[in-house]
Amino acid sequence: MKKVAFILEEDDIYSALGGNSLTITLHDILKFGFKTFTPTVIGMQNEAPFPSGTFVPLSSPSRRSYLADMRAALKHIQPDVVVSLQSFRLALLAKSWEPKIPVVLFRHNLVRKKGRLSALAFNYRLNRIDRFIFCSHFIRDHFVAQYPKTAGRADTVWNGFELDTWHPAGPTLRKKEIVLAGRCHPEKGVNEAALAIASVLSQKPEWHARMLLSFTDRFPDLFETIKAISAPFQHRFRVQQNATFEEVQAAYENAAICLVPSIWAEPFGRVAAEGHLGGCCVISSGSGGLREVSADSAFYLDDTTPEAISTALLAMIEDPRTREDLALKGNKRANQLFSLRDSADSFESALNSALNRDTGLDVS
Repeated sequence: MKKVAFILEEDDIYSALGGNSLTITLHDILKFGFKTFTPTVIGMQNEAPFPSGTFVPLSSPSRRSYLADMRAALKHIQPDVVVSLQSFRLALLAKSWEPKIPVVLFRHNLVRKKGRLSALAFNYRLNRIDRFIFCSHFIRDHFVAQYPKTAGRADTVWNGFELDTWHPAGPTLRKKEIVLAGRCHPEKGVNEAALAIASVLSQKPEWHARMLLSFTDRFPDLFETIKAISAPFQHRFRVQQNATFEEVQAAYENAAICLVPSIWAEPFGRVAAEGHLGGCCVISSGSGGLREVSADSAFYLDDTTPEAISTALLAMIEDPRTREDLALKGNKRANQLFSLRDSADSFESALNSALNRDTGLDVS
């Protein structure tokens, strides 16, 4: 078995408590496993690390010592491939520490466009990275358009899910409920969504809503505003912070509508995929990678204003046939495209391609 080491920046927490979409995706892939690689994850110490893969915790007091400890850990492990999660800086450092070891960059966000002089220097550095893995064609194509010479080294690996763990309720059993789950951040359109939901609930007394929000401490005023909007509706409009994945999954499996009103360009749109797997009718802004996830299986917003969101919600509430048709279509699509086995296999294929670039040999 070959060895692969995944390296994380200090603020990327490899845990269900405070982990981000990238570390959760990594955990899912490693939990499923590779056929030819033994994985190790190196990152900041935390209270409850994911059990997938061997985790090497670093408790370094400073950035400099964190990097020194990471270098020492890599030297001890002696991996065949190193994967940097999100960070160009760590990828280039890992390559400088051990130039003969292939380095892969795993990205979940857009890469900002650089000025001409910066782009020339960046292009030179990019050539030192052996492979790039992106979470969507949207992110990959945006990157390759800026740096065309990377096209042959850039792969897409969609987020994958354990499909047999999803058990959506049938159309006649679903609650008349709107569910929104995600980070409590302005770019997620949560304030606009709360205002729209309040308007809809005033018109549709038989309907309920839930907002399951994470990282509420980053924008506490926004969270308090959303709670104030929901308060007059009491139990009909519940706002919950830091829900577990199991709670979010159960909400999707039983609600009629999943709302994804993201304002920013979503890299992939994991919440939309989860909404589809749960059997919801997904109402989406379609920004970034969201249309890649849903294609023609979602109902798309005309805008992310409260008025536009309210209009879309009312359209689906008042048209149960279309709502159910989209829910079934989206569930079928998600089950066909987002298998964790396929994601793990694609990721492993990219790792082997990185080895091929470094050695010139077929190692698969």
